[in-house]
Amino acid sequence: MSTFSPHAEARTPGWPGVEAGLGKRQGALRLSARSAKYSVLWALLLVLADLSAFVTSSLVAFALVAAVRGNAIAPVNAALAAGPMIALNIVLFSVLGLYRRTYALSPRDAFYSVQAAMLLCAATLLGLFTLLPTLAASRAELLLAFVISSIVVGSERALLESLHQREQSSLGRIAVLGRSASEVADALKRSGRNVVTILGQRLDDTDVSSLYALAADPSVDHGIPWLRAAQQVGCDHVVLTEMPDAEIVPPLVQLLESRGMSVAFAPASLASRACAMRVEQSSERVVLVAVPLAACRMQWRALKRAADLVLGLLALVLFLPVMACAALATLVDSGRPILFRQTRVGRGGRNFEILKFRTMPVDVESGSGPVWSPAGDRRPTRVGRFLRRTSFDELPQLFNVLRGEMSLVGPRPERPCFVERFAHEYPRYRERFLMKPGITGWAHVEMKRNAAPSEIGQRIEFDLSYIEEWSPLLDGLIVLKTAAEFLFQRAS
Repeated sequence: MSTFSPHAEARTPGWPGVEAGLGKRQGALRLSARSAKYSVLWALLLVLADLSAFVTSSLVAFALVAAVRGNAIAPVNAALAAGPMIALNIVLFSVLGLYRRTYALSPRDAFYSVQAAMLLCAATLLGLFTLLPTLAASRAELLLAFVISSIVVGSERALLESLHQREQSSLGRIAVLGRSASEVADALKRSGRNVVTILGQRLDDTDVSSLYALAADPSVDHGIPWLRAAQQVGCDHVVLTEMPDAEIVPPLVQLLESRGMSVAFAPASLASRACAMRVEQSSERVVLVAVPLAACRMQWRALKRAADLVLGLLALVLFLPVMACAALATLVDSGRPILFRQTRVGRGGRNFEILKFRTMPVDVESGSGPVWSPAGDRRPTRVGRFLRRTSFDELPQLFNVLRGEMSLVGPRPERPCFVERFAHEYPRYRERFLMKPGITGWAHVEMKRNAAPSEIGQRIEFDLSYIEEWSPLLDGLIVLKTAAEFLFQRAS
């Protein structure tokens, strides 16, 4: 029997990935924007697959270098020489969470995740091999092995992610029971769950002793309508939208187990929020303890800020010639001002001035007031259209990052007038203010740049999931996807 994992879609342990909805206009996702946890068997499979890929890549690298140099090396010696690097990669993959959950919405995302992890591993290995040079038996072989491993492991992970998503889509047939069943069922469906029936009635007031008797003998017929209906459609899991009396829970769990089903509780009133919940249980009481998300803890904020400063300075140096050319082109095409300043809302709901290269005529909104920029907007200048298509207009925001107003990765900031509108329509919108806004973000790489207002619900889902699931690896994945989209000019 498959197990209904309450952790697979939500950051609220003990509850099956259910939320009451983002508001009046929740957008349906093609896949859940949340991460999915790996089972123990999947984690073991991934470790073995990665280990095989690393060893194979190392053997190929050593064989290629040996062929060029004209001296052969025994496979056992090659494996031993690459051993420290392989072991460190596996350990770092584990630390980064690659064996606990996946952030991939597609096999391509799994490939990007591996590349992001490999870059972090490369920095760690470089530092370690500098301090302990005896660990690196052959720099040329190990460098080539690292490059080959990035491709092989990334491809292997993309293939396994495809299989994992196929398995997840076929896992478990769910029946939802209780009041607000339709609301909870809709949330489960948005998370990719296979809801096959909705049972609107409440739990029957069945005598507790009768439940124990039914659980003890699976062959005994029963007169419980909802249980009979769930069995008729072949359900694997029953989700209750209300908590029954405490004394009913033990025999209920045993009864469903005897019929090949599991039970989970998802009260509609317990909506998902941007905080983690930990279950603590004593002999008499179950307590849900709210704990801050990793993204909101001081030590992780400090780490993210340090990364923003280092990578922001490097990006500024790298793109300085591009910024100079963009500034000159803007000046020649449409005159001053070169930079466009606009008030946006940042962390904590505080306003700041975002910087961009100006892509539209001066005072373009003087007659219309604030306008939502649509896809295919005809207002940009000739140079402005190019800057937008390449996203070069966003480069001055590196100064916002260095000033601490923005981060390299985070939810995209909006104008105050639109914030008020969306906060009214989507109750969870203001939770985006828990983190600094970013130059790029999860929604930014998974959706069109100029999303329509009707798609804001979907963007919020990505933003909130980013906040709830944040990790350095997820930031690395988003940065790599942003770089790939920049190279192929996906941004519109």
